[in-house]
Amino acid sequence: MGGGGTKRFYEPGARRVRAALTFHIMFRLKEYGLDRLWHWGFTDSFRNEKGTLKYLFNGTAWLMSILEYMSGGQAYLFEPKSQSSIDTKYMVIGSFKDQQTILLASAYNRDASKETKETLIFSVPVNLMNLENKSVRYVTLNRETDFYQHIRNDLVKANMLKQEFVEHPERIV
Repeated sequence: MGGGGTKRFYEPGARRVRAALTFHIMFRLKEYGLDRLWHWGFTDSFRNEKGTLKYLFNGTAWLMSILEYMSGGQAYLFEPKSQSSIDTKYMVIGSFKDQQTILLASAYNRDASKETKETLIFSVPVNLMNLENKSVRYVTLNRETDFYQHIRNDLVKANMLKQEFVEHPERIV
């Protein structure tokens, strides 16, 4: 996929476009009545020093693993009350079942070089929340937890990243 100008759409990892864009596409299509979807690949391949083909799970794999936990619940889409000053698109869905409430929030910006942190505000109706369960757990897939970003950082430290990528910090590969 290609975006406008010199920005690149297809990136592995977390904050890169893949997981967030996939999430936004999937749920906007569902809003319009699509009831099934063939998904994109979950891995990125590479060869190790012996030439053996290896795989890394990408951001889409992470997204699908969270959606699997949400499976079977009543699903709701919550529109954000906050607006982005840098054109980031937000989406929040909730899955409510038995004693489990899962909220999944996504922030997507076509320009991967935008690093401004923003606050996302949305409301969930009280009747949907399981207030008896006082335990809150969360997972985050972002710039700090993205293992592709960690690999890139390691390559930079070892002076092994190609110059064309050093000059474009928003790109990983």
